Amino acid sequence: MLHELWGEPAVERVATSVSTGLGCDEQVVVVGIKAAEVARVLGKRIGRLFAYQESLVTGQPAGTGDAVMVALQSFAPDADRDVYVFLGDMALLTPAGVASFRKAFEADRCDMLILTGAYTGPAEQNYYGRIVRVPARDESGASSGADAGKVIEILEYQDVLSLGQDERRVLEYSGRRYSFERDDLLGCREINTGVFAFAESSLRESIEQLNTDNAQGEYLLTDIVDILNRGGRVVRAVMASSEEEILAFNTKSVLRQMEDVARHRAYEQLMDVVTIADPGDFFIATSVVEELLRIDAEAGPLEIVFGKGVHVGAGVRLAPCVTIGDRSRLSGQVSLGAGTKVGRDCSLDAGAYEIEIDQAATIGDRVTLHGAVHVGSRATLGDGIRVSGTGQARTSLGDQCLIAGRTHVESCLVAAGARIEHCLLVRQRVATERTPDGNAIPIRYQQPAPEGTAALSSL
Repeated sequence: MLHELWGEPAVERVATSVSTGLGCDEQVVVVGIKAAEVARVLGKRIGRLFAYQESLVTGQPAGTGDAVMVALQSFAPDADRDVYVFLGDMALLTPAGVASFRKAFEADRCDMLILTGAYTGPAEQNYYGRIVRVPARDESGASSGADAGKVIEILEYQDVLSLGQDERRVLEYSGRRYSFERDDLLGCREINTGVFAFAESSLRESIEQLNTDNAQGEYLLTDIVDILNRGGRVVRAVMASSEEEILAFNTKSVLRQMEDVARHRAYEQLMDVVTIADPGDFFIATSVVEELLRIDAEAGPLEIVFGKGVHVGAGVRLAPCVTIGDRSRLSGQVSLGAGTKVGRDCSLDAGAYEIEIDQAATIGDRVTLHGAVHVGSRATLGDGIRVSGTGQARTSLGDQCLIAGRTHVESCLVAAGARIEHCLLVRQRVATERTPDGNAIPIRYQQPAPEGTAALSSL
């Protein structure tokens, strides 16, 4: 759940999509291993509870059913309430997808609604639970009638593999027997996503009947399908409209696939708003995307250009007509004024402070800005310049100043129009001296007083 997707932990993305899509702030987050980290990431919020799944840590039988049992113990029963279950690693889940699932549940009431998906990859790589539906005819060949197509059970992948090569799985539904071959079950393309909706009273009643009689030796929430069916309750399934939404990462290859999907989503949102040099190689945090869309809607064309491999993290603020060169990274509270140009391979990292660059500034290639830094309007920082500052000793570079050559400026106050070349300046106040005709006199080759010179001698 703590893996990041597009700059945000998966559990945070899921929690936000669920609360927005359901229009409800009440949620129980079940945690076990790394419980403190998950709680720290999500933080406190009205309506949010954390429930500790101790069995995961102690090595006792756990599973999805046990996780939901733990969650149900954290709040009082309410017979008129609905309960939705989501996996914490479905980081591509959207509020619209959640809202659609809720609408389907409320439009055709049942005791349990399953969100399913269509698996399109190679059958031998399909490790998801299979949705087993009533076939057209039962074991005797008689028509299944109105029962055809209803969900009999969700069969986990390991349970399918536990069948012998010639063994058949026989299931009962509404008093009829149905027989399934192992290869047919392996080839089933409709899969369980791990997303469910329940009438709370039905969930509480049926979950008490779960056992660990399965290949995993766990309490599986999916076994509730069979329990409800045997009790004459109504179980339905609805297929997700988007294959992307149901992806949950369990391998590095799937995580890379999910990153590609998130990148494509961001590009589709921004393609008519800004210029992105390479749609397959960029990162712009979701909060920045949302802010750019807002500014575009309110103020018109942005004329912002992002180079190949650009990384723009959360907290960055961009004004219109900004250009960010290839492979440059902006992190933390960084703001770029209108018309500012940032070169290639730059690093602008505010850390715990803020970097503020006023309008029409020019930042050359391979420039590093770190910490508390202010760059005035129309200032120019040449290639390779390093500037840093702290909260107690912020660096401020005045309007129209020029910093060039091999220069490092740390915790300095530089006046407007100053010209600094090939210097190492630490905690200096720099004034602007001018020639009689008004040109700034360059400050060159300044550095702190040397130390340890007694150890040096000429060759």
